[in-house]
Amino acid sequence: MRILSVRAAFGPLSSCFHFVRAGLFAGAFAFAVAAESDGGYLFVTFKGGDSPRAEQVHFALSEDGRSWTALNGGDPVLTSWVGEQGARDPYLLRAHDGRGFFLMATDLSMHHTQDWKRAVRSGSRAIVIWESPDLVSWSEPRLVEVAPKDAGCAWAPEAIYDEEKSDYLVFWASTTAGDDFARHRIWAARTQDFRKFSEPFLYIERPTSTIDTTIVRDGKNYYRFTKDEKHKAVTMEKADRLAGPWTEMPDFSLANLVGYEGPQAYRLRSAGEDQPATWALILDHYAEKRGYQPFVTREIATGRFEQAGDFAFPFRFRHGSVLPITAAEVARLRVSYAREAEADLAGKKPPRPILDGYTADPAIRVFGDTYYVYPTSDKREWMTTDFSVWSSKNLVEWKKERMILNVAHDLQWANIRAWAPDCIERDGRYYFYFSADKKIGVAQSDSPAGPFVDALGAPLLDRKADPRITSNTIDPYPFIDDDGQAYLYWGNSSGKVNVVKLKRDMVTVDGPPVEFVIKGASSGRTIEFREGIVVFKRAGKYYFMWSVDDTRSIDYRVAYGTSDGPFGPVSVPENATVLQRRGPVQGTGHHSVVNVPGTDRWYAAYHRHAIPGGNGYTRETCLARMEFEADGRIKPMDPMRAAFLPGDEGEPVVDGRSAKAARGK
Repeated sequence: MRILSVRAAFGPLSSCFHFVRAGLFAGAFAFAVAAESDGGYLFVTFKGGDSPRAEQVHFALSEDGRSWTALNGGDPVLTSWVGEQGARDPYLLRAHDGRGFFLMATDLSMHHTQDWKRAVRSGSRAIVIWESPDLVSWSEPRLVEVAPKDAGCAWAPEAIYDEEKSDYLVFWASTTAGDDFARHRIWAARTQDFRKFSEPFLYIERPTSTIDTTIVRDGKNYYRFTKDEKHKAVTMEKADRLAGPWTEMPDFSLANLVGYEGPQAYRLRSAGEDQPATWALILDHYAEKRGYQPFVTREIATGRFEQAGDFAFPFRFRHGSVLPITAAEVARLRVSYAREAEADLAGKKPPRPILDGYTADPAIRVFGDTYYVYPTSDKREWMTTDFSVWSSKNLVEWKKERMILNVAHDLQWANIRAWAPDCIERDGRYYFYFSADKKIGVAQSDSPAGPFVDALGAPLLDRKADPRITSNTIDPYPFIDDDGQAYLYWGNSSGKVNVVKLKRDMVTVDGPPVEFVIKGASSGRTIEFREGIVVFKRAGKYYFMWSVDDTRSIDYRVAYGTSDGPFGPVSVPENATVLQRRGPVQGTGHHSVVNVPGTDRWYAAYHRHAIPGGNGYTRETCLARMEFEADGRIKPMDPMRAAFLPGDEGEPVVDGRSAKAARGK
């Protein structure tokens, strides 16, 4: 998760936020959004196509509302991993008080769009909702069920603030069982906060199916555009109240256009005498698969639009929405979602994973003259039952040793969700810490290659059994300090890290758990601990590293901070993010680090979404070189750069120290 509380600044809207960009409130959002000479436009859309990543939320930016540039290198900005794990028809609006934004989308995946009848009859009745204070820091997606209990899928949600009712009117299209799901109607509900919604009610009832409604206001009047499914055309209506009555505009000049849907209307800022249009109406020409086609008018009240030829879209935009934004917001978006031009990565291929198959959460260690990686073995919905280990003599060539623990057979207290292990040596014994069924266990062996035997016959740590523990008991990380004191860190929460001391036997907790918070500003945004804690010492300083966001997110990434002690406080430097997505490499996170014995050379093992077609359940383990500045800061790691080139000897270890160092290299 990427969010910190901003309740003091936002009031009720802030309840979902856990993370904010630095300097966010300068100018209190400068809510003069409609100023003719200020700002630009943000387009939220989806691409469609044969890739799951296309069925997610993409951003594009424009200064004049006509020429659009894809943000984030054309990759999705927001990814839904809830519900059906797809997000179509996104709609973005600014909160009525100007403090934040809401983004809604249809909860529908590419898989289910291949069976439209199924989606219409039994698709998700919920919509996906994100919130943001600044268009850059976003809450995690959540599902809110809005459609009637006997409805099919809730399509293309939109919203508008109702001045008369002092709340938001949210509307969407659904079929219901009453007529055997034969006809779409426009349903609506009311909300104050996009969390609690009123009971749904019919908003548009016509003899024919209707979908894709959008509403804009100009002066005292509202204008409503809706797709008539029978005639495959868009209609235009007018009213002075959102509740109606609505009257059809007889002079609507686009009423006879066939094969269009997804209408969106927005006011264009003045562009000079040669471009006098004040309103744009864009329609998705789905029948010809041409994407959005633009139409403009000087006065929306006339209903007379002309086709415009001076609009440019960087890809085939599908059903989305346009929001006018301020100049400060334009600048923030440009900085936050800047990505290399495609030419910068042309011809470059991402490095190969170091382990075979789908693996994640790699813990890398060196014992004697051998490196080991202990990963999670990926399965759908993380329903994993076993742990295996890989070994290497040089960090270049890896082989799978064996399965070292099967929680389905080797434990009495858990049998599923085998996640995020790690291993450490003490007094000639090896201790294997792991997550199983969201509890932390410990097993032991005489060999780092196992097999391992459950040491306690019960969990070592269990949040449900110990009220002193506030964070999810997953992602254990063992660390032995220079004075011999052992610690076990863990956590999966918003900012909160947990740690206990361990006795010399490494299987007994010594004292109560300690909790401390890791958060700070990095590159203009607040950044906080989410999971995957890593702790090590270098030059007398404690380094804390962790993963930000959710592993299902393409923006999963690694940050770090330093401390003078094992319990913090942790100082988060500027530019704390040191591993993040680039080009085709997405979801880079949950790493660990290893120091080549006798040197100051370090390497990070991490996972990424598998290439091609990976996600939060199909990941692969990679290796990166981790380097430091002279003042101790960690340099950013490039996931497009392999740790070793073909033919490199790697980092062999002999007699407990680097073979290269022994040879004077």
